Amino acid sequence: MQHRLAEVPLFQGLDLPALDYLSQRLHGRQYRSGEDLFGQGDQGDGLYLIDQGVVRVYRVTPAGKEITLALRGVGEFVGDMSLIDGLPRSASACAQGGDCQCSFLHKEDLHQLLRQQPEAALTMLKVLSRRLREAGDNLEELAFSTIQQRLASLLLRLCRVEGQKEGQETLLPGWVSYQSLSTMLGTARECVNRVAVSLVECGALTRRGRRLVVPNVEILEAIHLGQAG
Repeated sequence: MQHRLAEVPLFQGLDLPALDYLSQRLHGRQYRSGEDLFGQGDQGDGLYLIDQGVVRVYRVTPAGKEITLALRGVGEFVGDMSLIDGLPRSASACAQGGDCQCSFLHKEDLHQLLRQQPEAALTMLKVLSRRLREAGDNLEELAFSTIQQRLASLLLRLCRVEGQKEGQETLLPGWVSYQSLSTMLGTARECVNRVAVSLVECGALTRRGRRLVVPNVEILEAIHLGQAG
C-alpha cells in the first residue's frame, strides 16, 4: 500500500512513516457505473484516490446542463478542493463507463499528517496549483473552443486515461460512444454525430466494430489546438 501511495502525485516525497500513517487511514469504497462519489454542494469531507475505473468530474448549470470538467483514472485523485477551503463541493464526481473502486481519506487525517510534517504541504500545494491551472484551461476551452476542438480534447483525455495503445492507434474503451461523448460534452447527440463524421473524414477517428479508435493522436492534437489544415 505504501508503494502505491508513493506513486500518487499528491503524496510523492513523503517518507515511509507518513505513507504508513496514510495507508492505515484509507477506507475502501465501491461505486457502480454512473453512481456519484459526491455531489455538487455536498460538504467536502475528504479525498478520493482512484484504485480502479474512471471518475468523471462535472458541474450542472442552473439550466440543468452537465459540463464535464475532468476525467481521472487509476492513480489519480478527486475531491482535493475540500482540503483547501472547507467549502461545499464545487462539482460532482461519478463513476464513468464502469464500476469504480476508490480509497477515501478523511481530511482530518491528512491535516494531522501535515501538522506533523509541514514540509509535505509544499508538495501538495504544487500539485493542487497544477489542478487550478488545469481548471482555468478547461474554462478557457469551454468559452473559446469550437465543438470540434472540444470533442478532440475529450477524445485525447480518454486516450490518456483509458486508451489501449496498439502501435500508433489508440483503442478507446467499449463504453465510449457518441451518446456518452455528447453527455460528457453537454451537447446534443446530433451535434456530436456531425462533428464525429468530420473527424472520421480527416483521419482523426475511426471504428473497429463497435469500438472507437484514434488512428494517430497527433492529428487530434492539431485539431484541438486549431492547427489542422
